[in-house]
Amino acid sequence: MSDDLDFYVRTATRGTVCGLGAGSLPTEWDLVLGGDCVDDVRKGRMRRDYGLLEASFLRREGEWQCTTVSVQVHRLVWAEDVVPRRLREEHGDFRTHVPFALLSARITEAGFGLEEVGDPSMKGFTAYRLSGTSSVLYVVRTPPGDGGPHQGDDVWSLALSFPR
Repeated sequence: MSDDLDFYVRTATRGTVCGLGAGSLPTEWDLVLGGDCVDDVRKGRMRRDYGLLEASFLRREGEWQCTTVSVQVHRLVWAEDVVPRRLREEHGDFRTHVPFALLSARITEAGFGLEEVGDPSMKGFTAYRLSGTSSVLYVVRTPPGDGGPHQGDDVWSLALSFPR
């Protein structure tokens, strides 16, 4: 069985979640991950929240088509039940903190580089783009000052954006 780091590496390097990516339909997400999600629909946009995963859709030619996916790693610290059943079955338990050093080493082993993306508006975070992909990792640099459980160098999220 692969582990949670394998899931993150595969998702980041392939730009898909369980084979779902650009242009996929909500019905396809239901078939793969089940219908245990929350839909937020507003003005031609839909966000489908599966807990650990969020998929965003735009209405195109009468169909909802996936345009972005984000893996909300930071939510794992609050609850285990945010991981969809299929992912737990395939990858086992997901750790509550994912150290950037650990994940970046696995990404490098897979043959991909990481390039820091400068963005002064991202206070407390650093973004890294995976070479040859549109995937971006967001890493906590300065933990929130709220006394919460997040630590410096934790992976906060992974974003997949799909070119139009």
